[in-house]
Amino acid sequence: MKKMMYKLLLAVLTLSTGLPAVAQETFEYGGLCYSVIEEGGKDVAVTSNPDVQYSGDIAIPSTVSYNGENYMVVGIGEGAFSDCQGLTSIVIPNSVTTIGRLSFDRCTGLGSVTIPNSVTMIGSQAFYGCSALSSVTVGNGVTVIGMGAFTYCENLPSIDVDTENANYCSVDGVLYSKDMKILCAWPGGKSGDFVFQEGVTTIGDGAFWHCSGPATLVIPNSVTTIGRNAFNGCRSLVTVTIGSSVTTIAQSAFVNDNAIATLYSLNPTPPQLASASDFGQIYKKCQLIVPAERVEAYKTAYGWSRFENIIGGAGTAISDVSSDNVASCVRVSGGDIVVTGLPETSAVNIYTADGVLLLSARGNDGTVTYRSTTAGIYIVRVGTQVVKVAVR
Repeated sequence: MKKMMYKLLLAVLTLSTGLPAVAQETFEYGGLCYSVIEEGGKDVAVTSNPDVQYSGDIAIPSTVSYNGENYMVVGIGEGAFSDCQGLTSIVIPNSVTTIGRLSFDRCTGLGSVTIPNSVTMIGSQAFYGCSALSSVTVGNGVTVIGMGAFTYCENLPSIDVDTENANYCSVDGVLYSKDMKILCAWPGGKSGDFVFQEGVTTIGDGAFWHCSGPATLVIPNSVTTIGRNAFNGCRSLVTVTIGSSVTTIAQSAFVNDNAIATLYSLNPTPPQLASASDFGQIYKKCQLIVPAERVEAYKTAYGWSRFENIIGGAGTAISDVSSDNVASCVRVSGGDIVVTGLPETSAVNIYTADGVLLLSARGNDGTVTYRSTTAGIYIVRVGTQVVKVAVR
């Protein structure tokens, strides 16, 4: 079997990959290039080939040989398969513990990937731009998934996780931390309405980065932090409600979201922004609706003051209330507002009494449920019909 030796003048494996920083040498085995991770060691990582791009169906072996020595394949290095558009499938052996940053970046022909249980770390943007990727399964050993690991995977409807994983889980295809406090990633190919799971406190870095998901998003009052690039490039977003407990919005959280026309911020204290440009270009056209008594606070707050249309209250979100036929579809059960008997794809919006949008969903299975955390009067709109309900 052909083996070629490539001498490296300087080969750096980024610390963010979890692999030691300096690779001593590389060699080719079975059509793939490998870097020895530590001088004198027997562990190697797959690296890019300086002469050709990898393509076709590839199975990475768990061990390779060079100069009469056997080596264990423990990593996939930074950018190892980057831009290999002809790569159609990849088998990762159980010896691999680290998948590096940008390792499969823009592998537009890659259709599915299974992360074995041996892997503990998936680097940032590892599968960025894998537009054909339609299936991902994360093994039970993964402890770290970097920002944007599955960003721009526009045909990926679900990020599946082994149920034995102690750090991550998947609910309706959305990636969460195991304790359900962090929403980590929305799959780029998932469509339709979305309701956050109860108890989420953080929207992680890059969680919805370049997603094509819902047009209306209600960030619940349990959330306190919106991470870096959390909603960057979500061009389908039109209406966003930021819950009353959000105190921090990180860098570029809402940049490139040019379709946002209405933004509710329910916290009386303007959340802290990392940058005055965290909302991109929407400052001129977007209506910012804030608590009535706090308009001046938002008009003078860093970043928020750039909005040209800040109004108080949130009372223009709904029209006159009527009971009509919709009353028979709506009931309150144990604090839940339940709308049943809906025609397929019927739009349901639920508001507070002063018109703040709490939920926008469609009755794809004939039922929509909203779990209220506060007693009071709520307004339910089903199509053009509107009714008030009381939660006690």
